[in-house]
Amino acid sequence: MSQSQQLNPTARYQFPFPCANVNGRTACRGTGRLVCTSCMLVAYCDPFCRFQDQTHHAPYCTHPLLDSTWVPTWSVKGRQPTFGREGYVTPFATHKTIWGDVPALDILKLDQNEGVQYYKDLAILFAASGDLRNVIKTVTSLPRTFRNDLTITINDNDLDIVARNIILLLTALLSAKTEDAATRMIHIWYSAFIRQSDLEFLRGVVRPNIQRVCSNLEGDDLKRLHTATFSTGAYSTVNVVLPKKSWFALLKYFEVPEGLTLDQARQVRTAVTLPAGHIDYIEHNYFTLLPAQRICWHRFRLDGVLLPFGASRKPFDTPNPTLFHSAHWPYRGDLQPIHGWGFGEVIRESTGEASMDHYGKLFYYLQGVFVKFSRDLRSRNLYFRLDNQDIQHLAGRLEAQSFARIELSNLSEERYIEPDLVSRCLVPLLQVQTMNPYATLIMRFTKAVWAQINASYEIPALAKCAPTMATLIPQVVMPPDERDPIVSKFLLGMGLIIDVDILFDNQAHRLNCESMAVKEKHTIVEKWPFRPRLTPGQCGTAEELAVILSSAALGLTRYVEYTSLLS
Repeated sequence: MSQSQQLNPTARYQFPFPCANVNGRTACRGTGRLVCTSCMLVAYCDPFCRFQDQTHHAPYCTHPLLDSTWVPTWSVKGRQPTFGREGYVTPFATHKTIWGDVPALDILKLDQNEGVQYYKDLAILFAASGDLRNVIKTVTSLPRTFRNDLTITINDNDLDIVARNIILLLTALLSAKTEDAATRMIHIWYSAFIRQSDLEFLRGVVRPNIQRVCSNLEGDDLKRLHTATFSTGAYSTVNVVLPKKSWFALLKYFEVPEGLTLDQARQVRTAVTLPAGHIDYIEHNYFTLLPAQRICWHRFRLDGVLLPFGASRKPFDTPNPTLFHSAHWPYRGDLQPIHGWGFGEVIRESTGEASMDHYGKLFYYLQGVFVKFSRDLRSRNLYFRLDNQDIQHLAGRLEAQSFARIELSNLSEERYIEPDLVSRCLVPLLQVQTMNPYATLIMRFTKAVWAQINASYEIPALAKCAPTMATLIPQVVMPPDERDPIVSKFLLGMGLIIDVDILFDNQAHRLNCESMAVKEKHTIVEKWPFRPRLTPGQCGTAEELAVILSSAALGLTRYVEYTSLLS
């Protein structure tokens, strides 16, 4: 057996890729060179380590989800799925979205707009940010030639989101080493359970900065906004603008709820991620995924720790207080961390011999991205401002015509948003064309085309593309049987080859207004970035379709870029 050591809870998972024999009393320190050929998820340093780990690994290696011919239980038993019954409510309908389910976007794209030699300062606004993935993607995509100031305003109306964004930025800023910062960020962001060393960092390094602000606010009004600036003395700063009550509320994100044990935390989480009585719905979500992606996601739903498949989970014995700041799990259980990043970029990441370890690829990919982000904080003039406001109040506190980019996510599709909100509140903040001809407001639409399809199931466009889809997914039987899971894959596939421009244009008229114009030629993001590149009949079309189907229902996501018409 290779040299072993006691498990080190502060160890980093780095190259070379470690041996997967880590589940005994000691963890092997060898390099994983001998892959498990049955699953390609883990690798060992030698046959003895593989033999020792057999009991632990076998349940995953032989799991039915890894079988390329796997079908959901309801199909095997020939019954109607429970989610198809009248009155069925999806298990995650009332839960929050804690991280993004659309790949991160660089909203500057300087090389295609102002240019890599651009010499002026820039300001950008994430008006409904969600998590930090678009912020980090934008910063890490900056060309080396850009050395000017970049001011980044990050706003969300959900304090849970804003609090975690603050903590993650301060983790990146205050960690002594960029590699440590990256690993901490991965687990604070995505892992339901963290290492004791991570909790000690949060309590010993980040929390005192928040506590000092709260100590200065003892006599202030609860609703009065207060700005605090955090910096290490050089380059980047983080400004946080919150009312007193929110500053004090931040402190609870550093504390595990009293009395919440590790076992209890696991139980309340899996009650949401793998809810009893909803196995049909969960397996329905699994069916369109690639086999390796199924088992990796299933394990993440079980243990809640984002790590390579063969890495030890033992050090992760502390509930993440940024997620468990109350004794329940309020977040959706059907979101995959991998969906927040470019799937093509992630799967190209090496995991050594364990080439099918999708979440291992995500771990190493994020480690690289977050290390670069942490280094950028220490070498660029980045000025972050974080707010927790609704759009109307935020717009009144920001300088008019100051932003080169405004990113709105899909906020305009929410029912509570007034139709003229964008033109009335956000367009006046965008630089006019005489100031910056590349200034752009970016909006995303994820529901518009689905609404058209669902409202007009028998539309000619669907019928027209059905024969083509039958050549790509030939197993479907006509007339369709609701007990056949291939039918849902077939319908999703038709949505990927249908003429979506016509369907989107049916709803696009409501986007027009006098203060902004749609950019005919996009310079930030493609109009339909997640649709197939190949046309039916070309070599590789079926394989491309399988990958896209495994990336959630992104094929009907439409981006729209606007420019200001104000003067």
